[in-house]
Amino acid sequence: MNLKPGPEMIKSLATLILDLPPSCIEFSPLHPDYLVVGTYYLDQHDTQNIADNSKGSQKTLQQRSGSLILCRIRDDEITVVQTLTHSSAILHLAFSPHDPSVLAVAGSRGDVAFYGLDVPSEPLLKRLSSHDTFPQSTLVLYCAWHPDHAKILGVTLSTGKLHILELVDDDYRHLKILLDGATDHELEAWVVEFASTSKGVEPHRNTVLSGGDDAVLRLATFNKIDIDAENGFDSLTLPPIRKLHTAGVTAIVSLAGSRDDETPDADPALIFTGSYDDNIRVISLSTRRVLAQASLGGGVWRLKTVSDVCRRGVDGSHRRRIVVLASCMHAGVRVVEMIESSRGWEISVLARFEEHKSMNYGSDFQPANKMGKDQRQPGQYLCASTSFYDRLLCLWRFIDDANGFS
Repeated sequence: MNLKPGPEMIKSLATLILDLPPSCIEFSPLHPDYLVVGTYYLDQHDTQNIADNSKGSQKTLQQRSGSLILCRIRDDEITVVQTLTHSSAILHLAFSPHDPSVLAVAGSRGDVAFYGLDVPSEPLLKRLSSHDTFPQSTLVLYCAWHPDHAKILGVTLSTGKLHILELVDDDYRHLKILLDGATDHELEAWVVEFASTSKGVEPHRNTVLSGGDDAVLRLATFNKIDIDAENGFDSLTLPPIRKLHTAGVTAIVSLAGSRDDETPDADPALIFTGSYDDNIRVISLSTRRVLAQASLGGGVWRLKTVSDVCRRGVDGSHRRRIVVLASCMHAGVRVVEMIESSRGWEISVLARFEEHKSMNYGSDFQPANKMGKDQRQPGQYLCASTSFYDRLLCLWRFIDDANGFS
């Protein structure tokens, strides 16, 4: 599918050079004036990137280090307010949707850590716990909170495996492996996402998906989740989905979680994916087919949903418009529009941000302020993005006019 021409290239509002190479970034959902950057430093002379360095010797792994950098956004300026050294390099971080003051961190020495962000306190960012869950030769590449169960996470590893973890108590001090190897890729497992393959008004998030460097989507379905039971998961590994991607699968976002109540007949078994093959795809898990795809000009490392709006026509038909922030490695950032109608799905690029001179591994947008008055103008999104080797953090604004969507 050919991309529609986008508007003029977006320019930065502010930039900042960080102390270490940034690998991931996320705004605080509780305090949207703050964002956290995870860093990844390889203390050696070669110039491999994060993907290359997931395959390393024990000696190489011992030379990795990282940090969490807390930044404040005020008057379109970026200020570093705190830097915490981490015991390993950081591959990914994710705030909890259940307790948005807590974030999980995936580390390069088989570790999973938890931090708390408390803005009125000093220091603001505090380590709650750190767990050497896997061997030090293993990288934890990605972590995802279960959307319905506050104590359950999925993590993917450089060994290719996906594991389901459980927090045993409320203070994050005890973490156990609930399900060992829910899926298993032949190469690195880059991403995990909890999704649904059920139709109905209340679909169950009982399916976990993983994407790997083997260009395969793997799925496992849980028939029940009872974290109080000794064997809380009754799992079934489903046949993998092959041949839809021509390179590693690096991003998965479930559309079921953001489905609008106005469209109860919509298929909840939809995902969109990013891949090293430069493409973003809309995929139906029901039919195991690609419904639409488009090249974004660079490897699609991460995807983040900005908005998801549904409209129902007088004839009963519906249209759905999703805006996505895509981190496209050497190509920079893309703001992507995906529209579903009776004609199917259409994908186009709304905006580009290309001031990064090296790999763009992380991008995020400022969420609405749920604690006080939201200062954002309708359709305006403040975005932050990073690039790896030049250690650049950029702040920029995207204005979405919805292109007359109705």
